[in-house]
Amino acid sequence: MREQTQTRTAIVADKTTDMELAAALTTLGFECRGMQRIKNPDIPGSGEVCYWTFDTVSADGSYTLEQVLAAWQNDAWLTDPGNNDPLAAIIVAFRNRQRLLDWVKQSAPMVAVKAGSRWAFVPENAPAGHVSRAKAFLQGH
Repeated sequence: MREQTQTRTAIVADKTTDMELAAALTTLGFECRGMQRIKNPDIPGSGEVCYWTFDTVSADGSYTLEQVLAAWQNDAWLTDPGNNDPLAAIIVAFRNRQRLLDWVKQSAPMVAVKAGSRWAFVPENAPAGHVSRAKAFLQGH
């Protein structure tokens, strides 16, 4: 078996553990031939790994697995303004999703405060008196 290691994914022959790559391959018409969930009980807390197995050519013959893997990490190809390939749109969408998730993780959660039909949002880590002041404000006190 030949192994190709990318910065985001590892492919061994026709298998991947990268869920985003598996979704992209499915979207492009690659037949998913199976999935195996594997646990390693010898490594506490290791969780599970899913191996997705795909055909090496899309159903319509438009893409090969090698082409998709080459494009998956090719930033020059992805940022080419004239690139209208559906694969580029899929990859960029996944990257944008990750950026949005990172932004959400870095933001401070807010707590909803309701008084009657009015709402206010207070930072979750705000001092205790802020919630009571927000309620009093909403009630017009």
